[in-house]
Amino acid sequence: MADMIYMTIKGKKQGLISAGCSSVDSIGNKYQANHFDQILVYTLWISSCIAAARE
Repeated sequence: MADMIYMTIKGKKQGLISAGCSSVDSIGNKYQANHFDQILVYTLWISSCIAAARE
């Protein structure tokens, strides 16, 4: 299962560190105007079970 998560990073001295991280120039076709100053965190969760015959 894949999840798209957006994260904002602000520094006390630096200000908005994640400024422009989700712009079209930064991530291309994953661009979303609502998340312009947020970092796209793409997670992938895979779970599988393999049964093997024992000899």
